[in-house]
Amino acid sequence: TMGSGAKYSPYIIRTGKGMVSHLKVTYEDGDVYDGQWSEDGKGMVSHLKVTYEDGDVYDGQWSEDGKRNGVGKLVFANKTSYIGDFKDGFFDGNGVLTQADGAKYEGDFQVGKYHGYGIYSACNGMKYEGQFQDGRVCGYGLVTFSDGTHGRPRNEGRFEDNKCVERCKTTDTVRKSRQSASNAKAISQQLLT
Repeated sequence: TMGSGAKYSPYIIRTGKGMVSHLKVTYEDGDVYDGQWSEDGKGMVSHLKVTYEDGDVYDGQWSEDGKRNGVGKLVFANKTSYIGDFKDGFFDGNGVLTQADGAKYEGDFQVGKYHGYGIYSACNGMKYEGQFQDGRVCGYGLVTFSDGTHGRPRNEGRFEDNKCVERCKTTDTVRKSRQSASNAKAISQQLLT
């Protein structure tokens, strides 16, 4: 519902199956909604670009109950960005999170956190390819330092709380992590083109 002082500019597009309205609304608090709405007003269809008062911008798909859902791009005011899958408003599925300092995570997310297989690349060139759980390095993986080495002893095996607690080969885990990162990059490239 538009509050007093909201400025809007609607127009209607007739399609073969009915009408879709395009609506741009600027609210008093500074939020701007720009996208397509269904003719019955029950929800948004296609995608919607939202600029929030704090400077964050989301451009992507939405659920009928107004949550980010599907594929989208969220750029925070501090220049951190996420491109990928959303579910119920959270990063969920494959995605690429790029921090303002250049650090990057490419891979699986669950309820807004790194979870599953992925690759974390720190801004100093260090890289971890492996498993994550609840936003932390946890499971099997491989650390590669900026000079291309893996450390002595080799930082490959089972990790808990960012520490290698058991040394072993992780070839299959690294392969799955690279595949997940590749899937996330593909989604990202589709949205950027």
